Amino acid sequence: MCLSTRIRASLSTFSSTQRRCGTASSAPASTVAATTSAPVDECTLGTHNCHADATCVDSNPGVGFSCNCNPGYQGNGTYCEDQNECERSPCGSHTTCANLVGSFQCDCMSGYERLNETSCTDINECTVGVSGCSDICNNTDGSFVCDCPAFFKLDVADNKTCVAARSCDTSNPCSPSDVSTCAVTDSGYSCGCNSGYKLADGSETLCVNVNECATGENNCDPTLGMCTDNAGSFSCSCKAGYTGAGTIGACTDVDECTAGTAVCDTNADCVNTVGAYTCSCKTGYKSIATNGTGFPGECKEDRLLPFGANAGDLSVAGSVTSDKTSSLINVPDGLPLFGGRLCDTLYVLENGVVVATTLKETQDSVAKTIYRHPTTDEAAFGDPVCAVFAPFWADAVVGGDYPSKVWYHSYQRNSGSDNMMLERINDAVSSSGMTGFNATFVLLVTYETMAMAGETARDDLETNTFQGGIATDGVHTIAGAIYEDGGMQWDPQITDSNLVNGKWPAFVGIVVKSGNGSLVVVENENSRMKTKLANGAKDCSGTNVYCMDSRAVDGVWTQADDNADNWINPRKWCSDWYNAEPAYTTFSSPVPCPLTKAHADLDTRFIAASDVSTGGRACYEQNDGSSFTDGGNNLCCYGDSDGAFKLNNKEMSGNVHRYARSSQNYQDHDVKPKQYCCQDTSSSYCSMYFEKRPMISTEGYEAPQQSAGAGDPHITTLDGFSYSFNGYDEYQMASNTSDAPRVFQMQGRTKLADVEPGKQPLATVFSALAVKQPTNDVQIYLDTAGTSVDIYVDSTAYTHAGIEDGSDDDFSDGRFQLVKDAGTSAVIGVKAIFTSGISVEVKAGLGMLTYAVSMTPDMKSKLTGLLGNFNGNNQDEFYWPNGTAVSFSNATNPPEDELFEWGQSWALRTTGDSTLFSVYPTGKNAATYGNSSFTPLFFDLDTMFPNATDKARAISVCGGADKKECLFDIALTGNEAVGAAAAAALDAVASSNAALSNIPPVFNVTSEIRATVGQEYGLQLEATDDGSVTISVAQGPGSLNGSNYYTWTPSDTSNNTIQFLATDDVGASTSQTPDVTVCACQNGGTCNFDTTLTARSSGFAISTCNCQLGFVGDYCETDYNGCSVTPCYPGVNCTDAVAPLSPGAKEYTCGSCPAGMVGDGESCVDLNECLLASNDTNVHQCKNATCFNEAPGYRCECLSGYSMMADNRTCVDIDECSTGADNCHADATCTNTEGSFTCACNTGYSGDGTTCSDIDECQTNNGGCDRICSNSAGSYACSCDVGYRLLDDKHTCQDIDECAGPNHGCKQFCTNTAGGFACTCKEYYTLASDGKSCEPSVSCSNDTTCTQLCAVINGTEVCDCNAGYNLDSDGITCNDFDECANAANNSCDPTNGQCTNLPGTFNCSCSTGYEIEAGGGTLCDDIDECQTNNGGCAQVCTNQGGSFACSCNAGYLLSSDGKACDDIDECSLGTDTCSHSCVNTGGSYNCSCPDGLKLDLTMKNCIPESQCLVKNCTPSDIASCAVINNVETCLCADGYQANDTMCVDVNECETMCKGTNQQCNNTMGSYMCSCVAGFVQTTVNGSMACEETKAFSGSIRITSVSFSSDLADKSSSAYKTLAASVKSSLDKMYSSELGSDFQSTTVTGFTNGSVVTAYTVNLVSNSTINSTSLASALQAAVQAGGAGGFSFDASSITVADIDECAGENNCHAQATCANTEGSYTCTCNNGYTDNSASGAKSGSTCEATSTEEAASSNTLAIALGVTFGILGLAIVMAILVMVALKSKKGTATINPEHPE
Repeated sequence: MCLSTRIRASLSTFSSTQRRCGTASSAPASTVAATTSAPVDECTLGTHNCHADATCVDSNPGVGFSCNCNPGYQGNGTYCEDQNECERSPCGSHTTCANLVGSFQCDCMSGYERLNETSCTDINECTVGVSGCSDICNNTDGSFVCDCPAFFKLDVADNKTCVAARSCDTSNPCSPSDVSTCAVTDSGYSCGCNSGYKLADGSETLCVNVNECATGENNCDPTLGMCTDNAGSFSCSCKAGYTGAGTIGACTDVDECTAGTAVCDTNADCVNTVGAYTCSCKTGYKSIATNGTGFPGECKEDRLLPFGANAGDLSVAGSVTSDKTSSLINVPDGLPLFGGRLCDTLYVLENGVVVATTLKETQDSVAKTIYRHPTTDEAAFGDPVCAVFAPFWADAVVGGDYPSKVWYHSYQRNSGSDNMMLERINDAVSSSGMTGFNATFVLLVTYETMAMAGETARDDLETNTFQGGIATDGVHTIAGAIYEDGGMQWDPQITDSNLVNGKWPAFVGIVVKSGNGSLVVVENENSRMKTKLANGAKDCSGTNVYCMDSRAVDGVWTQADDNADNWINPRKWCSDWYNAEPAYTTFSSPVPCPLTKAHADLDTRFIAASDVSTGGRACYEQNDGSSFTDGGNNLCCYGDSDGAFKLNNKEMSGNVHRYARSSQNYQDHDVKPKQYCCQDTSSSYCSMYFEKRPMISTEGYEAPQQSAGAGDPHITTLDGFSYSFNGYDEYQMASNTSDAPRVFQMQGRTKLADVEPGKQPLATVFSALAVKQPTNDVQIYLDTAGTSVDIYVDSTAYTHAGIEDGSDDDFSDGRFQLVKDAGTSAVIGVKAIFTSGISVEVKAGLGMLTYAVSMTPDMKSKLTGLLGNFNGNNQDEFYWPNGTAVSFSNATNPPEDELFEWGQSWALRTTGDSTLFSVYPTGKNAATYGNSSFTPLFFDLDTMFPNATDKARAISVCGGADKKECLFDIALTGNEAVGAAAAAALDAVASSNAALSNIPPVFNVTSEIRATVGQEYGLQLEATDDGSVTISVAQGPGSLNGSNYYTWTPSDTSNNTIQFLATDDVGASTSQTPDVTVCACQNGGTCNFDTTLTARSSGFAISTCNCQLGFVGDYCETDYNGCSVTPCYPGVNCTDAVAPLSPGAKEYTCGSCPAGMVGDGESCVDLNECLLASNDTNVHQCKNATCFNEAPGYRCECLSGYSMMADNRTCVDIDECSTGADNCHADATCTNTEGSFTCACNTGYSGDGTTCSDIDECQTNNGGCDRICSNSAGSYACSCDVGYRLLDDKHTCQDIDECAGPNHGCKQFCTNTAGGFACTCKEYYTLASDGKSCEPSVSCSNDTTCTQLCAVINGTEVCDCNAGYNLDSDGITCNDFDECANAANNSCDPTNGQCTNLPGTFNCSCSTGYEIEAGGGTLCDDIDECQTNNGGCAQVCTNQGGSFACSCNAGYLLSSDGKACDDIDECSLGTDTCSHSCVNTGGSYNCSCPDGLKLDLTMKNCIPESQCLVKNCTPSDIASCAVINNVETCLCADGYQANDTMCVDVNECETMCKGTNQQCNNTMGSYMCSCVAGFVQTTVNGSMACEETKAFSGSIRITSVSFSSDLADKSSSAYKTLAASVKSSLDKMYSSELGSDFQSTTVTGFTNGSVVTAYTVNLVSNSTINSTSLASALQAAVQAGGAGGFSFDASSITVADIDECAGENNCHAQATCANTEGSYTCTCNNGYTDNSASGAKSGSTCEATSTEEAASSNTLAIALGVTFGILGLAIVMAILVMVALKSKKGTATINPEHPE
């Protein structure tokens, strides 16, 4: 029975989900057999044979069932097919029938709409607005016909739109022109509108949109549809909850439940309703919503079993001053626990604990152990306590005003209604997978709304509600815990320093004192753990004991025993597995393991299993796993260092596993059974496991055999016969016989050997090999360099890199391994390992290939070819391809010429076998490769060397005259390396074959060593072998004497593994590792080797002890301690009370609560400042914030819409609108409110402010436009057709009188019309074909003297003139009429235009910034320059009448060019609002904070990351306190340093501004460097320097800026920003005029008068420019347009010399100052010597002449001079403060942003 698991219990049902079993303790779980006799319901079980489209009906369970085809299907139920309902014509008229799977559908024909499911009716397209007729619509049955009014006709293109029968010619009075048509009528014209438009009320010319949705002229479903008006049309859609076209009858209900759009609680079912849906909590869940719905968050599990007074429960009487218990509750037949212990009674504690004891029910008066705080200390669980069952073990309080209640109820079998509860438990256990459990007793304890000890009783107290249950059937005991969904609310705040060993004081699990004396602790993974959020609150996403309701939604049920059904056998689970598991031979055919690791390494039937090669062992598995039907394999394991086979070592040996190790089945059916069965590896259950998963031995192992080929081919057959063969062709090296167990074919290709220059090749070498086993053609070629190989599989090349990185290292039949040179790591070959275990290794070098073949023994006698027949006899290797044995003249040493003939018979061209090779040298193929007539040199030691010296040298290199192959290779190639390499290759194979044939020693040792601490243990060891054997202790303690007698005296119970090793004379070893059991009983305890203290681990276990009375512990080592039950709060000192104790006395005394906590030492909680009275000195200080308790202290979290100040206590309103924290739409306006904000859509948009959509004003009355309305985002615009001008109201279109202008072209009369004009002629003239010229009705003679026109009038030729001319008094000459002479005679714009007279006409033009209006008029419209390249402005362009102006975004200033925008460096100017550090950015700046501080939500002020609780830093405006590295630290603003808790100013002048002619002025929090009078500040190599200068004062008035009071405040942002911008303009203008004479300007102030700027201008010291020239230069620059973004008054400019002697100068007190133009001089007085520093102004330092008389007479004068000098200097420095830059923030820089 799987009893260590977790189940879900509810009031009505239990989950039937099968769960995988697990155990959290060292004790195993067991299994009870399932029994059932219920009738079979095939329909429910799914065992019926009904068709998928049929319904199974089991009307009589246990007897039978029936199958009925579903509606829409026909058949006998076991077979159902779709029924074609359309064959019976179910649909009415005007419909078509469509058969569907299991149903049908009636669809309406065109022109009809659905009346019901089967009928359709005519659509009146005319009334529902879908006809598309622009004017008249006549409905017909199933259709409609369009018609037009008089003077219009239907457009043949669509037969719907009415077009003019005769269009208006010269003008179009109808508008908008794109949706209107003008037709000529008998009386003038008539306007028609397109479909979806109509003439506006009261208008005969304006077409406006028809709102079909408002008029009802639409076919949208009136109930389920929605109509949306569009320009000239409308659209239909379905309401939410419906889908379809939206037209009448076309909306169908959306089943949100099946569509997946419904959003219900995860524990609720979706219920579709018409047009919507609702959610209903599933069975086993309850709704917390007032209306009982199950939307997200509304369903909670109804987990708890019935409890309370109504359920017949008893309660534990509570007391706030002491812990109370229930009476002893008797457990019939006892309570079985771990180790076979039976306990008698239970009692309930208020702290979430149920205690099991050996006390009898009659011993209720005996003092009961109180478990207040969790502990797993073994000393706490002495007799009579057997176990503690803890659904939630934590210090709680009952009684007083606390809501806590503890209910308990014991249920027993055959006690009437109790059986119902027992059956519920049985069903729950059974449905969870633990079948067969039949409880006879249950104690159910309910902890309802439990309060945490130490908390204050109050209404909003966080409480816990949960249940604990202990159930037994007399054999097994189950402890359960169920947590109310959402009922675990505790969230204690405890500092890490007050946690003992990092454990939180709440335990979930069981603690059992086992029958063997051990303490079994089964602790839930969440127990004593709390994952915290950053603010200390519990985080239920991680392990958390305070979140058990969400961490253990199924409850936690733990088996508290290790008993089997017939007694306390912990391995029933193993038995069930054993009985269910088939014999391993049914799913596997493992082969014997290789004898040693060396065998395994050489035997490619096995592959290293690196994933299990751990702990000092190396494991291998069968390369071919095809005999394992379920994907498993067999592991053979060896000592990693000694190579010995791990024989019968249940932990280290390998064994058969049924399933692939990468599968879950392997974990469930191979790993887990071993875990259960072999927890104690010495048990019979472990043997049962190994019966089903045997450890395969080496018995019957037969090693593979290797064959090799090297040099001028020297071949060693698989049976070990060596010969040489030098054919030049492709050969069959080996081929399987027809009765072979597998396909194997190997072919070799040779080429002529490389020889010394001048020699003729008389031998060949291998150049390619190919293997097929069984399907792939694996081909390996010598590369062109002769040093490596090329690899192909079925003509596909495999790269070395692909094999190296594993991306291309396998093929269908096997895998590749690269072979590398040991010295250079270069790839020299490859090994192909086939799944069967056959392998072929090919290496390249010296222009040839060598190979080694490892052949599995099952291929013996199943091969033919050059490798022999592999039958174990190397004397019968040679057979002709036809199977006939070869007869050599010398059978034991066949002559080479005879061998050559035999070898040639295996050429592919001879055998007729198809080649496996696909790559050939250029010009060669299978048919042409090689030379069958090639005859090599045959071995003759006496003749094949040219001289005796070469012969002797070769014998020396090869190691003897018997090394035939080596000698032969040297003789043929002249290359000693070839011979040596061939010999080495053949020797390597010979060594491998020798290793494979060796058998390790036979070594038998006892299976278990039982030793006692302090006593000697002895054992005689023996081993046998065909050679000498050495026995050693390979691992572990103890020693061997000369006769191999082993002794060991354990000193303690340390885990020891003892390994003995027997090694033969060639290094093969046999290992034995017996189990080790050690006893270490104390104080008279006796050893019980038959029962171990813990499960055997690595073969080691500790014996249990039978203790003397009065002692407890694993080794009887512990005396009872009164404080062992942890009665005091964790970490509080507990003093044991010495027995005997008086009645009622406590067994302990508790010390004080830990720092930061309050209580009596037994119960302690963090001081909760949030709950204190407002007059308490420790009450929280949160403002506009919510207080949350923390440990230590508390935290304030701002209410929504507020931001925390630096004190981390006070919250101020956040202006979400300015910080961008609002969620207003981009087309909405945000308005800040206290703690919040509002959003309102901008004009031209509609919505709620968070969502805004554009209003199409044109759809309503054409937007009020006379003619054309164009919608745009958030607005619209009216425009006019040609011939009209838009008036200033931007809506009205005024007809342009073209006749008043110069462009109508009429030669005589012009008549204005609406939107146009018409030309007419005088009497006696007719209009010419061009429509403008006039021709006389009767022409004059050709010799007429008229200068322009002439017509015969009443027989007389009369002269006339065209328009624009006057007939002269001579009646002949036409004189031009000057229309411009009088404004009344022309139509040019009188304000922004000009008139130019032309012969016969005039021309209108516009002033700069204006252009002639569109539409044919002559007035002037302003040109919007901003529409073209933004007017050249870098950022903002603002159009103005006839001009435009550039401006900049916030954070930028307009540059001196009037277009570019220069970034304002707010940080340097000091205009930022950062409380600490400032970093300039383009157009703005960012604030940052030092370590320990963070930015608040304003992103300007720095507040502590972690608030201080003790330290108070001052002054508050510049000091902050933060916790850094757990230390409360005062942090100061820049320019201050902390002196303990106070921030004091840093005097930077002590170290700064030390350069020549520099002076420093310290300020609070900063300082200023400046130059002395007569010098100006410059930068040299990035550092400040003072350069000699000429300085003048000046002033200039700015007319483009208005004065404000903040411009008089030099510390204001407005002053600093404007000063920087004006300085930039002044610098640019002066520099452009003065060139190299100019140094810089400095703005010194602003005064009213627009804005009058005072400034200083500096010139180089040798400049000759005077103040008058300076004024003139600046006037010239202003007049030249160099003022950039400013408008300066050039006439206001004044420049004057500065009299430094009257003000600030650097002359010494004993020097005389003389003013000069732009500067001054200093001269030391008589009796003083100039001692000024180099580079300083002369006279800045004067020293008295060094005589006593001079000193005496001048003492007073010097004193007075120094005094007044210092005073003067101080005054000077104060003035300099006003103009110097703050070094703290750097130098202000202006970075231009140029327009693109």
